[in-house]
Amino acid sequence: MKYLEKNLDKLKEECGVFGILNNKDAATLTALGLHSLQHRGQEGCGIITSDGKNFYSEIGLFITGHKNITIRNNCRFMRHSSINADENSSIKIGNNISVNYNVNINSCNNGYIEIGDNVMIGQNTVLRASDHIPKDRNEKINNQSHTGGKIIIGNNVWIGANCVILKNVKIEDSSVIGAGTIVSRNVKKNEVIVGNQQRTLKTNV
Repeated sequence: MKYLEKNLDKLKEECGVFGILNNKDAATLTALGLHSLQHRGQEGCGIITSDGKNFYSEIGLFITGHKNITIRNNCRFMRHSSINADENSSIKIGNNISVNYNVNINSCNNGYIEIGDNVMIGQNTVLRASDHIPKDRNEKINNQSHTGGKIIIGNNVWIGANCVILKNVKIEDSSVIGAGTIVSRNVKKNEVIVGNQQRTLKTNV
């Protein structure tokens, strides 16, 4: 533990880092760079892309489907978080976003996620804009397709730790989602909700 505390924020002699800026062949060059490194990293690895300014991340941030992901200015991502899109989905992240440890923002499989400005997301939270809808009892569940949806988060929203935000949910401006809440319905502006039943704690905060 003392070793990790002392050395976790430093590059090791075995680590490799490269960057590509303002190049139309960034995808190809990234593939070549990763092939050249041929290294799995001591604590974590990942690809970071941004079209904004003042982007901050810790080790282990992993981004897939970067062509369909937009990240604006002054965004912070703590270690071991992930942002996942694919060719059939997209993610838009606004300004002044703070994402804590081990958060997954995932729009893969025909989903769409939009996060407004000045949003805070607590650790171990999942935003998933797609799910399985088992329709054939004779078919294995992991062979059945996904159904995509939308997650829209407004401005000035605080999402506590260990929350799950499901598809087809809109969280309006200035709302607070209490720790451990599963969000399966829309949240009104200035509303504070807690618990798996989304009990409304306060309104017009």
